[in-house]
Amino acid sequence: MATIKVRKVVKGADIPPILPVKYFAHTYMRQDSDFMLVLERAHSGVYEIKTGQLMRLRPKLASSCD
Repeated sequence: MATIKVRKVVKGADIPPILPVKYFAHTYMRQDSDFMLVLERAHSGVYEIKTGQLMRLRPKLASSCD
């Protein structure tokens, strides 16, 4: 488990500014870097990070989430 600070929601429903998340093998996600994340709400109410991309790499927003 981790906690992330949500700066901006690009697509989808609004979520709280501080969000507990579950993640797997995302060790490169550091506190001093900004990321665009794709989140999915689990049955338990906790969000899971599905994918993440460093903002400095200028990620493109997909037309739909798969």
